[in-house]
Amino acid sequence: MQRLRGVHRQAWFRNTLLFARSAETVRALSVAGIDTLLLKGVPLALRYYREASTRPMADADVLVRTRDVGLALEHLQRLGWQSQLPLPAWPPPHRASWAFRNDAGHEFDLHWHVFADCLTEGDDDELWAAAVPLTFGAAEARALCPADQLLHVLAHGIHWNPLPSIRWVVDAAAIVQSSGTSLDWERLLAQAERRGLIPVVVVGLPYLARLLMSPVPGPLLSRLAARPASARERLWLWARTTSGARAGLYRMWSGYTRAARAASRWRTPIGFSRYLSELWLADRPTQLPHILREKLGRAWSDGERG
Repeated sequence: MQRLRGVHRQAWFRNTLLFARSAETVRALSVAGIDTLLLKGVPLALRYYREASTRPMADADVLVRTRDVGLALEHLQRLGWQSQLPLPAWPPPHRASWAFRNDAGHEFDLHWHVFADCLTEGDDDELWAAAVPLTFGAAEARALCPADQLLHVLAHGIHWNPLPSIRWVVDAAAIVQSSGTSLDWERLLAQAERRGLIPVVVVGLPYLARLLMSPVPGPLLSRLAARPASARERLWLWARTTSGARAGLYRMWSGYTRAARAASRWRTPIGFSRYLSELWLADRPTQLPHILREKLGRAWSDGERG
């Protein structure tokens, strides 16, 4: 018990420092006329946990509108947040976020898209429209509505990671338990279908109901169980829940096909290499074989450990 108290005090101390520094940044962005929407740990801790200190986190994740990304970058740098990698063309293509760190070691992730698989202009408009107000220290921001928050937790948590985490399970259960009737289950399904994320709902919700006895509506679970999964959906889910080089290659290819649908300039024989050059921030195409070997080698090693 004494050890648990120590862990709790340590989490409270770390979160307090993180919240204070991040809230200053969010307030500065707001003063500059930049809309902000908090993602992941901070809104989860503030809205769905009884005590913010019981939800550990390493960084603050803040979404801005795509039109404000350049201005947000200027303010972050002015406030002492620095990228750990050389900044590419801004914002970096085929990405949803970029990480920054300050001199105190705090981390701040700037997002311009909510979902890593939805990177087209306008993909987040419905999420912004349904967002709810959230007070963060002295800053006024927004958070995803409960249905969108739950979908984000499921989509983010289901990805395979060499360091397995059950945090997403607890987060999802907290949202379901705390939201009650304010959680719009039909919206959850509609947003998942629209974004190609229905496989994570089909897998995630029954898991919550079975493992933690979360109050997921029975009729909804029956509908999900009766829904046939397409071959493409099964492959998509396999690639995101599996380690190894083959799954990594498929994720690269699916990212390319998504970019190709959004921009006709990719539909050329060299489109895939051009996509990888931008994704990996390669200075020249000749770097691609080396980067690919490194990434596939790491994926293979992770698969062996998994």
